[in-house]
Amino acid sequence: MRFQLLTIVRLVSPEQAAPDTPDDDRIQADHIAYLTGLREQGKILLNGPVRRLDDARFRGMSIYSVGHEEARALAQGGIQPSRRDGLKSSSILGSCRRYP
Repeated sequence: MRFQLLTIVRLVSPEQAAPDTPDDDRIQADHIAYLTGLREQGKILLNGPVRRLDDARFRGMSIYSVGHEEARALAQGGIQPSRRDGLKSSSILGSCRRYP
């Protein structure tokens, strides 16, 4: 039996938040379109915003269906709109394997 590899990534705001700009709505729309594309490709199983009371910088979470290196590249890659424009950063929480 084969296991399915999953990688959990969290999205955080940088220590110094970027100022609001007229481009914010476009950047958010590009961010959502990028993540939707990854879901359609089967690289993300689920993602969305998260509100943590103990860390206001924690903004969202994604569960990728790829290994941690590929998940890191997708989450931090130059084409990820919110990452490219310096609004958010991400960190790998861990990888696990599960039965499909």
